[in-house]
Amino acid sequence: MKKKRGSGLIYHPVYKDKRTGGQKKTATWWIQYSVRGKRFRESSGSSTRGDALNLLKQRVGEAAQGRVVPLLGKKTTMDELAQMLIDDYQTKEGKSRKRIRFTVAHLQEFFADTLAVDITGDRVRCYITYRARKKAPAGNINRERRVFKRTFSLGEKAGRH
Repeated sequence: MKKKRGSGLIYHPVYKDKRTGGQKKTATWWIQYSVRGKRFRESSGSSTRGDALNLLKQRVGEAAQGRVVPLLGKKTTMDELAQMLIDDYQTKEGKSRKRIRFTVAHLQEFFADTLAVDITGDRVRCYITYRARKKAPAGNINRERRVFKRTFSLGEKAGRH
Protein backbone atom coordinates (compact mmCIF):
# COMPACT_ATOMS: atom_id res chain seq x y z
CA MET A 1 0.00 0.00 0.00
CA LYS A 2 1.36 3.41 -0.96
CA LYS A 3 1.65 6.03 1.79
CA LYS A 4 -0.66 9.00 1.41
CA ARG A 5 1.23 12.26 0.85
CA GLY A 6 1.11 14.66 3.78
CA SER A 7 0.49 11.99 6.38
CA GLY A 8 3.83 12.46 8.17
CA LEU A 9 6.29 9.78 9.14
CA ILE A 10 7.54 7.75 12.07
CA TYR A 11 11.20 6.96 12.63
CA HIS A 12 13.98 6.08 15.07
CA PRO A 13 16.46 8.96 15.36
CA VAL A 14 20.08 7.96 14.77
CA TYR A 15 22.88 9.18 17.00
CA LYS A 16 26.60 8.66 17.37
CA ASP A 17 27.61 6.49 20.33
CA LYS A 18 30.25 8.40 22.32
CA ARG A 19 31.92 5.21 23.54
CA THR A 20 32.19 3.21 20.32
CA GLY A 21 31.86 5.97 17.75
CA GLY A 22 29.30 3.89 15.84
CA GLN A 23 25.80 4.91 14.86
CA LYS A 24 22.88 3.72 16.96
CA LYS A 25 19.12 4.09 16.82
CA THR A 26 17.05 5.23 19.76
CA ALA A 27 14.62 2.75 21.25
CA THR A 28 11.83 5.34 21.19
CA TRP A 29 9.89 6.04 18.00
CA TRP A 30 9.54 9.65 16.88
CA ILE A 31 6.94 11.26 14.63
CA GLN A 32 7.23 14.07 12.08
CA TYR A 33 4.40 16.00 10.46
CA SER A 34 3.87 19.39 8.84
CA VAL A 35 1.30 22.07 9.54
CA ARG A 36 1.03 25.02 7.13
CA GLY A 37 4.52 24.34 5.86
CA LYS A 38 6.12 24.16 9.31
CA ARG A 39 7.68 20.86 10.31
CA PHE A 40 7.06 19.42 13.78
CA ARG A 41 8.90 16.51 15.37
CA GLU A 42 8.13 14.90 18.68
CA SER A 43 8.84 11.75 20.60
CA SER A 44 6.03 9.25 20.79
CA GLY A 45 7.28 8.29 24.23
CA SER A 46 6.97 4.64 23.23
CA SER A 47 9.16 1.90 21.83
CA THR A 48 6.13 0.41 20.10
CA ARG A 49 5.65 1.30 16.44
CA GLY A 50 1.87 1.07 16.73
CA ASP A 51 1.78 3.68 19.51
CA ALA A 52 3.85 6.05 17.40
CA LEU A 53 1.58 5.48 14.41
CA ASN A 54 -1.52 6.21 16.53
CA LEU A 55 0.03 9.44 17.84
CA LEU A 56 0.94 10.49 14.29
CA LYS A 57 -2.63 9.85 13.12
CA GLN A 58 -3.91 11.90 16.05
CA ARG A 59 -1.60 14.84 15.26
CA VAL A 60 -2.42 14.75 11.53
CA GLY A 61 -6.13 14.69 12.42
CA GLU A 62 -5.72 17.64 14.77
CA ALA A 63 -3.86 19.53 12.04
CA ALA A 64 -6.69 18.88 9.59
CA GLN A 65 -9.17 20.32 12.10
CA GLY A 66 -6.93 23.28 12.94
CA ARG A 67 -6.40 22.13 16.54
CA VAL A 68 -2.64 21.58 16.57
CA VAL A 69 -0.74 22.32 19.75
CA PRO A 70 2.82 22.79 18.52
CA LEU A 71 5.79 21.58 20.50
CA LEU A 72 6.87 25.17 21.01
CA GLY A 73 4.17 25.41 23.65
CA LYS A 74 5.94 22.82 25.76
CA LYS A 75 8.72 25.30 26.45
CA THR A 76 6.72 28.52 26.68
CA THR A 77 6.20 29.87 30.19
CA MET A 78 3.35 31.95 31.53
CA ASP A 79 5.80 34.84 31.95
CA GLU A 80 6.61 34.77 28.22
CA LEU A 81 2.92 34.73 27.31
CA ALA A 82 2.26 37.60 29.73
CA GLN A 83 5.01 39.65 28.08
CA MET A 84 3.42 39.01 24.68
CA LEU A 85 0.14 40.33 26.08
CA ILE A 86 1.76 43.44 27.56
CA ASP A 87 3.48 44.14 24.25
CA ASP A 88 0.16 43.70 22.44
CA TYR A 89 -1.60 46.16 24.76
CA GLN A 90 1.22 48.71 24.42
CA THR A 91 0.53 48.94 20.68
CA LYS A 92 -3.12 49.81 21.31
CA GLU A 93 -4.68 53.09 22.27
CA GLY A 94 -7.00 53.16 25.25
CA LYS A 95 -7.32 53.08 29.01
CA SER A 96 -6.83 49.35 29.46
CA ARG A 97 -3.18 49.44 28.40
CA LYS A 98 -2.35 51.37 31.60
CA ARG A 99 -4.02 48.76 33.80
CA ILE A 100 -2.73 45.64 32.08
CA ARG A 101 0.55 45.42 34.01
CA PHE A 102 -1.34 45.50 37.30
CA THR A 103 -3.69 42.76 36.14
CA VAL A 104 -0.90 40.60 34.71
CA ALA A 105 1.11 40.96 37.95
CA HIS A 106 -1.58 38.98 39.80
CA LEU A 107 -1.42 36.19 37.21
CA GLN A 108 2.37 36.10 37.29
CA GLU A 109 2.38 36.01 41.09
CA PHE A 110 0.40 32.77 41.05
CA PHE A 111 1.72 31.07 37.90
CA ALA A 112 5.30 32.48 37.88
CA ASP A 113 7.55 30.26 35.69
CA THR A 114 4.87 27.64 35.02
CA LEU A 115 4.99 26.14 31.54
CA ALA A 116 1.96 27.11 29.47
CA VAL A 117 1.05 23.48 28.75
CA ASP A 118 0.92 22.77 32.50
CA ILE A 119 -1.82 25.35 33.08
CA THR A 120 -5.04 23.38 33.05
CA GLY A 121 -8.62 24.21 33.93
CA ASP A 122 -7.99 22.92 37.46
CA ARG A 123 -5.06 25.30 37.90
CA VAL A 124 -7.20 28.22 36.70
CA ARG A 125 -9.95 27.28 39.20
CA CYS A 126 -7.27 27.18 41.94
CA TYR A 127 -6.20 30.66 40.87
CA ILE A 128 -9.77 31.95 41.12
CA THR A 129 -10.12 30.44 44.60
CA TYR A 130 -6.75 31.91 45.59
CA ARG A 131 -7.78 35.41 44.47
CA ALA A 132 -11.16 35.10 46.23
CA ARG A 133 -9.39 34.14 49.48
CA LYS A 134 -7.23 37.27 49.08
CA LYS A 135 -10.52 39.24 49.08
CA ALA A 136 -10.13 40.41 45.48
CA PRO A 137 -13.37 41.93 44.12
CA ALA A 138 -15.31 39.65 41.76
CA GLY A 139 -14.94 42.22 38.97
CA ASN A 140 -11.16 42.09 39.25
CA ILE A 141 -11.17 38.29 39.16
CA ASN A 142 -13.37 38.29 36.06
CA ARG A 143 -11.09 40.84 34.37
CA GLU A 144 -8.07 38.70 35.22
CA ARG A 145 -9.80 35.65 33.72
CA ARG A 146 -10.47 37.56 30.48
CA VAL A 147 -6.86 38.76 30.37
CA PHE A 148 -5.71 35.19 31.00
CA LYS A 149 -7.81 33.94 28.09
CA ARG A 150 -6.45 36.69 25.84
CA THR A 151 -2.91 35.74 26.86
CA PHE A 152 -3.41 32.18 25.64
CA SER A 153 -5.14 33.34 22.46
CA LEU A 154 -2.15 35.49 21.57
CA GLY A 155 0.21 32.62 22.34
CA GLU A 156 -1.77 30.28 20.15
CA LYS A 157 -1.77 32.76 17.24
CA ALA A 158 1.98 33.12 17.60
CA GLY A 159 2.41 29.35 17.65
CA ARG A 160 3.74 29.45 21.21
CA HIS A 161 1.03 27.46 22.92
